[in-house]
Amino acid sequence: MTQGVELASRKKLPAWAAYGGPMIHRFTGKETAEVLLDSPYILALLDANGKPMWHGLGRVDYPSDEGNAGQTTSIKHALVDFAGDGMFQIASAGYGEGVRAIDPRDGKVLWSLAAPAPTCPRVAAVDIDGRKGDELLYVAGSKLIAIAGNRSAGRILWEWQGPANLSLPAIADLNGDGLAQIIVQAADGTVHCVGSKQ
Repeated sequence: MTQGVELASRKKLPAWAAYGGPMIHRFTGKETAEVLLDSPYILALLDANGKPMWHGLGRVDYPSDEGNAGQTTSIKHALVDFAGDGMFQIASAGYGEGVRAIDPRDGKVLWSLAAPAPTCPRVAAVDIDGRKGDELLYVAGSKLIAIAGNRSAGRILWEWQGPANLSLPAIADLNGDGLAQIIVQAADGTVHCVGSKQ
């Protein structure tokens, strides 16, 4: 894309493509990267020229809760390899049924999981336990939620209860053991290091 692509008129996509955050990756496995349009109104994959390759159901503009509101989420997606097999999915929380894993090649929902509603603007994908495959992390009020899965199903791996509402997690190997630790700040002013094995 060397010029802006007009997606607001709903001529190319069935919903207003605003307030999104793009993600760039070779989602379809081709040599050229594609653009995931991650908007609270619609989720779509665009080719390098901005042409839609697929799109999810759109929703009507805010502040209405009508028109496929549960089919979209304002929580930004993460690129995640749940099974650790090199086949990436996109996943997020905040859908009507909870967490969704989506095949980025065609936009098909691989699975949905009832899970706590997020209170953060994005999810994170990371291998937090050293086992094959990534986990999806997000905050739901005073809880930190870890979701594990594969291409056919997901499950809540663990929930960590904080003392108050939590910040977005920061993830790093703080002690050099090869495993990730998760740092969150609580609304009561405390900072917590959550080990990868809960």
